[in-house]
Amino acid sequence: MRIKKFHGRNMRDSLEQMRRELGDEAIILSSREIHEPGNFPITEVVAGIEPEELEFHRQRQRVPSAIVHAAGEKRPELYSPRVIRDANVELQHPQPSPRIAQSASTDTLMSEIRALKEAVRELRQHQPQTPTFIPSSLLDIQETLNAVGFSANHSRRLLEGLFQSGATHDKEEMLRLIREELMSGLRCANPLRPSQQAVRVLVIGAPGSGKSTLLAKLATSFALTLNARSLVLNPTHSPYPLRSVTGLECREYDTFEAVDGVCEQSSNIDFEFVEMAIPSVSKQTNEDIQRAILATRASVVLCCVSSAHHPAIQEAWIQLGSSLEHAAVVLSQLDCHALPGSTLELLTTTQLPVAFITDGQSIPQSIKAATPERLVGAVLK
Repeated sequence: MRIKKFHGRNMRDSLEQMRRELGDEAIILSSREIHEPGNFPITEVVAGIEPEELEFHRQRQRVPSAIVHAAGEKRPELYSPRVIRDANVELQHPQPSPRIAQSASTDTLMSEIRALKEAVRELRQHQPQTPTFIPSSLLDIQETLNAVGFSANHSRRLLEGLFQSGATHDKEEMLRLIREELMSGLRCANPLRPSQQAVRVLVIGAPGSGKSTLLAKLATSFALTLNARSLVLNPTHSPYPLRSVTGLECREYDTFEAVDGVCEQSSNIDFEFVEMAIPSVSKQTNEDIQRAILATRASVVLCCVSSAHHPAIQEAWIQLGSSLEHAAVVLSQLDCHALPGSTLELLTTTQLPVAFITDGQSIPQSIKAATPERLVGAVLK
């Protein structure tokens, strides 16, 4: 953050200097009156602004250089200044000078005007609202939100929204309000409900995201709480000993088209999980998953996202899950790494429902139904 002091005759004078130099996005950090013997009192304002917002303010104040040069050129005379009168010829109107309207300077000026109009239109569409100045006593809360992974703009908008609604300056009370605001934007839902027919679920995720461990926990939990049996179909031998899990049967398949035939070999099954490992997310990934959904006739898609992976990988998987129908996300391995605020922010933006969270290796104690309180608690300890 760029920090600068401004001195003026009064608060209004200091604020005008601040807005003129730093823009409307500047945040007041402190203010005071300075009294010196023999001089009038002056007001000192200390303000700060993020570098990218300062650069945006400076770009908004710039005038295209071509406009300045074009304004300094001699204006072309589009029409002759005199009317020629002859006794033998009728009165004639002034005639345009040849090709003067198509001169290079005129074309340059018109193109610059069009570019300037387009720039003004863009600025009006993205013009930020006049910010609410956050008290200095709450700036450490904004730093805390930024430290756990929330973007600077998101944390600032969150604090400004609460402060505009008349929130208190007390830090503990503000943190409680922030938790409530974050929880209100999250969706949590469990799409796995037993029915008369077996529920077929496609489980996708990157290698090492905890898919096999998740299935073991789900199968044991369903067997203990719902008296339900589960079937796991894996294209390769699973490194996790799933065959020893209570209420779980394991089989292998060669292609997605063979899933129906493999499932028919088992009876009295309530949940059928088809595991699909995806090395990385790309433009082709969505099409591959759509073909797998059609071939396996899966009614639910569980997207396994590990908190141990980089936030950029988590973001890619959440964006992928939000593009699929009947999809929900499972946040795994929360015992190894804290959930970054950027993931919580993206879940709020995409409104992708969260079904379960896992925070250990114990079966089935370490799997829990996702709730807004647990998700926010995983970020703000």
